[in-house]
Amino acid sequence: MERVLLVEDELDELEILYWMIVDQGCDVRTANTAKAAVSLGKLFRPTLLVTDFLLSHDVTGIDVIRELRKADPSLPALLITAAPAADWGPAVAALGNVDVIQKPFTRAAFLGRLESMKRAA
Repeated sequence: MERVLLVEDELDELEILYWMIVDQGCDVRTANTAKAAVSLGKLFRPTLLVTDFLLSHDVTGIDVIRELRKADPSLPALLITAAPAADWGPAVAALGNVDVIQKPFTRAAFLGRLESMKRAA
């Protein structure tokens, strides 16, 4: 069973994404701040990270990926964003093993990306 850490600071979006991932048979833990995500990630040891790009307090999902990869350098990540590629593209390319889905997206598109990342895990 995949262990998914979901990081989203918008609570309505967090709940919607949580249920979509749980419905795919994953064990899901959630965090709504980067600090909470890093703390939880160290204990939960996810096999897949799903994170929003823009989080509160000028921290990004890229920062969360970097921190969690200190413990697991191969951790695959799915980055959710509405920001232009210029904001995240170079960092994602440097990290590797990160897929990006642009908002707004459909349920089918999200689940397709999730399934693809689960296979990569």
